[in-house]
Amino acid sequence: MKRRVFLLIFIFSVLLALGGCDHIFHYSYSIEGVISVEDTEKTLADVSIHLEGENVDEIITTDKGGKFQATRLSGEITLTPVKNGWEFSPGSRTVSSSDKELNFMASPAYYQAGGRITYENDQGDPKPVSEVEVFFSGGFESVTTDDSGYWTSGDLRGTVKVSPGKEGYTFYPSEVEVSEAKEDVNFTATVIEAADYSVGGQVTTEDGQGLAGVEITFNRGFSSVETGSQGYWHKEGLKGEVKISPALEGYIFDPNEEVVEEEDLDINFEATPVDIEESYSISGAVLRDLDDENSGIPDVEIKLEGEEIDTSVYTGSDGRWSKSDLVGPVEVTPQLEDWVFKPSLITVHYDFNNKDDILFEGTPKDIHEIYEVSGFVNNLAGEGIPSILIEFRRDGEVIGTAVTTSDGDWTKERLWGEVKVVPWGTPPDFDEDFAPEEYKVNGPDGNVNFIIY
Repeated sequence: MKRRVFLLIFIFSVLLALGGCDHIFHYSYSIEGVISVEDTEKTLADVSIHLEGENVDEIITTDKGGKFQATRLSGEITLTPVKNGWEFSPGSRTVSSSDKELNFMASPAYYQAGGRITYENDQGDPKPVSEVEVFFSGGFESVTTDDSGYWTSGDLRGTVKVSPGKEGYTFYPSEVEVSEAKEDVNFTATVIEAADYSVGGQVTTEDGQGLAGVEITFNRGFSSVETGSQGYWHKEGLKGEVKISPALEGYIFDPNEEVVEEEDLDINFEATPVDIEESYSISGAVLRDLDDENSGIPDVEIKLEGEEIDTSVYTGSDGRWSKSDLVGPVEVTPQLEDWVFKPSLITVHYDFNNKDDILFEGTPKDIHEIYEVSGFVNNLAGEGIPSILIEFRRDGEVIGTAVTTSDGDWTKERLWGEVKVVPWGTPPDFDEDFAPEEYKVNGPDGNVNFIIY
């Protein structure tokens, strides 16, 4: 009997020495489970599962099949799955014994995405495009850009393709893929060139007789035509919105202009003679620099207002403009969005007859110098990379874009002030990083270069 008691005491002492009390009073167990994707037959890999308990604090990860396991556990343990962009049901589970069906269900988390849609006007400035419908794959409801071109959606889940659409425009990029919250999903719009169309009509006097030799002018750089012997005129090859104005010395016209954007062969004007000694003609130019006649600003609206006239003409590609058949005092005002002019207004009268040097100097708002920058985007092998979107930002706002050519080159004109140049978009086969990430300019620079890797 004494020998048996002694043997039990000896075995107990050995167990204490080898492993402590836990080996006697606690048993170890194992767990297994799988994380499945809701409403599919798929599983979710690379989920981090936090194991937390009195005797454990570690993280395990699901394999390619969404499975996980842990062994040699003891005591009560809480399991909490975590993966960016996903939610889990239940949010956590607690175990204290072996369990081979410790499963969770995963579903994509809701997130918000948004951005802005702009186009570049003739001065290279970004302008908002409103009422663009932004579509989402996966059956999510579309949204529409506001008056400032911004859009946002807060009900997206999983990986979603975002694509804008509006009649008369194309967009770059055509779609963007998102899978998490993102506020700069931006697109650049390009106006689709309208199809050619024709216009025509007749110019008659007050008694209905056709009037020959009337010059019919068109803005946006289209050449003028003259009425024939019966006062009829015709013009082909117009595109987009065009203003049409008749002109003949010694006459005023009603209406003094018409605006068209599609075929119209019944555009008629009535001419009323005026005292030739009282009518007069003027012309001039709008320049960025009054000392440089080659610095003309195109497409500036020259607004003419007086008792007998309320019309506009537009500067050509060289910045020059003209107007005939003025009567009495007329206020001449240059107008172009985001530009200021000096002087802002000139009043003319008959003493200005045939005056051809009525000049205005134009300066973009808050601008002291207009400049051009250029560069290239290469890979580490020195090869030019096409289709890289380059953004130009001032005070956090995108003010313009450029896209690299097939050789990786790009150029941007008509910048001013301090501007950040940021390579932003890339072709889909690049996992992109750029060196440098951005480049600051405040004047002409022909070496704004980036390397993609």
